[in-house]
Amino acid sequence: MRLVLCLVVLGCGRYSFDERDGAPGDGAAAACTPVPEVCNGIDDDCNGIIDDGCPCTPFDVTAPLAATSSSNLIWTGQGYLTKTGDATTDYVQPISSTGVLGTAHPIGLKTDIFEADGYQAFAWTGTELALAWTRKSGQLALSRFDANGSPIGTPTDIDTTPNGFEPAITWAIDHFAVTWTDNRNGSTIVYLRELAADGTPLTPEVALPITGTVMQILPVAGHYLLDVGQTSEPSLSVEVGRDGTILGTATLAFPGSTTEGAHFAPGPGGFAATRSRNQTFDTVLMTLDVHGTPTLAATPLPTYNGHTILVDTLAGAPDTYVVLGATFATPWELVELEFDASGAITQPPELVTTYSAAGTSEPTVALADHRRGLGLPIVSPSQMRVVQQCR
Repeated sequence: MRLVLCLVVLGCGRYSFDERDGAPGDGAAAACTPVPEVCNGIDDDCNGIIDDGCPCTPFDVTAPLAATSSSNLIWTGQGYLTKTGDATTDYVQPISSTGVLGTAHPIGLKTDIFEADGYQAFAWTGTELALAWTRKSGQLALSRFDANGSPIGTPTDIDTTPNGFEPAITWAIDHFAVTWTDNRNGSTIVYLRELAADGTPLTPEVALPITGTVMQILPVAGHYLLDVGQTSEPSLSVEVGRDGTILGTATLAFPGSTTEGAHFAPGPGGFAATRSRNQTFDTVLMTLDVHGTPTLAATPLPTYNGHTILVDTLAGAPDTYVVLGATFATPWELVELEFDASGAITQPPELVTTYSAAGTSEPTVALADHRRGLGLPIVSPSQMRVVQQCR
């Protein structure tokens, strides 16, 4: 079975962010000019497959440094980058394509870092990793690292007023787009800003007329699609222009309940979303068009061994969506399943691994041709386990 992922809808080949296959504003995918495929973590030849033909060696390694609450695992074409830490410092940890642990490089001291995980704090450009994080002062910062995890330059400030938290970031062909939640002026507001490839601001920060937390930001045909979680309200997909103009909003509701857990991914025909609620740990899936509007009503996920599945990760491939989720059994079971653009289950839940109730926190997945990388932050003892499976 082949599992692949184009991490952003426009993250393939070589083309302008403003080029479209259709008329301006129609939401069509950008025109893509194929170039020869190389092992760099992006889809150079525009066939929907990342790093097709790159060799794959199975491995299972555990980093000696402590894990954090989420793994933010990135496939670079030559290996993986993830985040680890110890009692004093947070690090970027490189792991080669054959499972060799490289030298961990510091992001910063824990006395300075308030938040370096977020919901989508990593962005990969094809050559560099960008990490959006929050200082203890509330100042948002962008740090850049090369494919070996070595720092590039010094951190760049993102916002002008230090009240930001929960950043999300994406790479949009030739620039970054960052969103964050801000508590300035006594209200919670979502802000958007574009940054150049070196991290310097390209545009002023723009306050969006929405409230909540942006779980993910993805580029779509010259604008962005946001997955927004709201406190005590259904979550939203919000289509927003580069200038901050709201182009459309759709409700992504769990039937009869507000949403507690949310995941969002590009894939065949548009996007998919999963929504869970912590009260009962059940999950539904839905598919969306390129504007973020649901095309399939919320459908319950199947169970595994009679247990409901709470989704930890949702990823999209050219012809399928991949879900990683945990059952609340003893021991807990991490399972994988797949569904297509119509919402039909194409691979029933299959066991990936088991762990104790205190074992793993927020596992993530990085997909490329013939490979699946799993980031498994171990809670006790605090470690980071990374598994590569060849398909």
